[in-house]
Amino acid sequence: MVDDLVNDMTDTMPSLTEDQTLIQTIGEAYNWIRLHILPKNVTLLTESGMNSSESVNKDKQSSLHSMRKAIYTFLPPQSRRRLFFELASTPQGLLRLRTCFGAPPYAFLHPSDIYALNAGAIGVRRTHLAYNYGSNIPPFGQIGRVLEDEHANAYFMLPQTNMEHDQHSLPLVYAIEQGSLKHVTLQVSLQPNSIIRRQALVLTESNYHRNLRKSKENVTLHFKILSLHTSATRKRTLVLMASLQHVEFHQQTATAKRQKTTFSTPTESPNASNRSDLQSNLQSNLQSDVPPTPEFVTNPVS
Repeated sequence: MVDDLVNDMTDTMPSLTEDQTLIQTIGEAYNWIRLHILPKNVTLLTESGMNSSESVNKDKQSSLHSMRKAIYTFLPPQSRRRLFFELASTPQGLLRLRTCFGAPPYAFLHPSDIYALNAGAIGVRRTHLAYNYGSNIPPFGQIGRVLEDEHANAYFMLPQTNMEHDQHSLPLVYAIEQGSLKHVTLQVSLQPNSIIRRQALVLTESNYHRNLRKSKENVTLHFKILSLHTSATRKRTLVLMASLQHVEFHQQTATAKRQKTTFSTPTESPNASNRSDLQSNLQSNLQSDVPPTPEFVTNPVS
């Protein structure tokens, strides 16, 4: 089941056209995905009542399999749950749940949702729609690739507290705007035989995430690991608590080579002054006393 889910998530996504909305906020991501997965001309139960889905994606070639990648990359758990039940509110939508979300159980659902639907109708031999307990450590196929390290491990950035609503920026966009953050929660899916080997973590934005939000800059984020949490049953996923130390910005050169750019004066970048001020103010407040690294995380040998 895991291999099937991973293969589905590697499908490419329909490209944005010039007239489509840029995806910078959670609400923009939700609406864009919604237009691609809802069946046409059905009445759905939404947060604002019963609404018709007359406005849907016009591209008939769009793949529902590719939407699964978008759901897990751009939507935080609360928005995934909202979309799941909106889709499940019609018979036509029920048939799309497995394709769009994979097989249950789903970590983004609440323990109280466990019997909301028949899990066996979505995934063969599945008995639970959700988990009996709340956990921030989802299974491998339910972690989106927002950031990645040099070993191709995937990192999904959870929103800051009370910043999971439609009007809020995507977590990575918010982190870039701030420049540094004391506390960041990352869900991690590891490649086979991979391990987090150091307290300093350097991550880059995935091409998929950057292209969809139409950023002209490549970014590298430098984290300091504070703690890691694993599950006894999930060997390739974990939750990592970290502090964001600083963000580096890179621009594509005329020869399409990635070149590091240091913004030191306001004339070099339109937002350079704001970024510099935010980084300076927040950097001074970061804690330097990092808790001991757990025993299953090894530091590089000098």
